[in-house]
Amino acid sequence: MLDVVAWVGIIAIIFVALTQIILLIGLILIVFKLRAMLGDLQAKIGPLLPTAQETTTTVRGTTDFVATTAVRPLIRMLAIAAAVQRFFQVLFGVRRSS
Repeated sequence: MLDVVAWVGIIAIIFVALTQIILLIGLILIVFKLRAMLGDLQAKIGPLLPTAQETTTTVRGTTDFVATTAVRPLIRMLAIAAAVQRFFQVLFGVRRSS
């Protein structure tokens, strides 16, 4: 009876050891595959970075241009219109509605 229990224990230990070896080999293969994929990704993304920086610079220039040529004059015009409106309100004694 003891021999059967001993053999079952030995077989279980061998099974666990083989399972761990197979999992370790699988893990090593996954690491190598991941390393290769990261190399490919770096090779493909590398040329995109200067283009992305150039696009960022272009967008920044465009927003500065729009702010200078459209937004600032519009704000000035609205401020002057509000000032003229307030001037006439004060001049003619019109009270603000609160």
